Amino acid sequence: MKNDLIKFLASSNWLVNTAIGLSTKSHRILSYHLVSEKVPKYYYKDSAISPGMFKTQMKWLVSHGYKYIPLDITFKSIESGENLRKTFSITTDDGFSENYSYLADILHDLNLGCTMFLINNCIDNRDLMWNNKVCYIQNMISRQKKSRL
Repeated sequence: MKNDLIKFLASSNWLVNTAIGLSTKSHRILSYHLVSEKVPKYYYKDSAISPGMFKTQMKWLVSHGYKYIPLDITFKSIESGENLRKTFSITTDDGFSENYSYLADILHDLNLGCTMFLINNCIDNRDLMWNNKVCYIQNMISRQKKSRL
């Protein structure tokens, strides 16, 4: 039931409106941690966003008159006092290979950009941060318990 509710909210305009906010007076920085078709063993179940949902969200923004601006331009615009009404930036972090694999084509197709914050050790999933290592161990233990049942 929880998963059904999450899927419903993720596919509804209500969640998008709430996440972006009903006010269109300020800039929005959208941060995505993991965009992937399948949640990897080192990540938390039901925590990734699918590429399809990411594309739906981006199309919604563009179709509702929001304009993408790169993060570095955002900071310059704020400093100069420019109006950032109905603008947004997109960021990801850690350097998970899935983010690039899935996002690059979608962003290119929609003529959008993205600021990717990278951790050298995590690029292309070579090494994982401590929390992802813990998650991996938890997921493996959980799978072992299920296989014994």
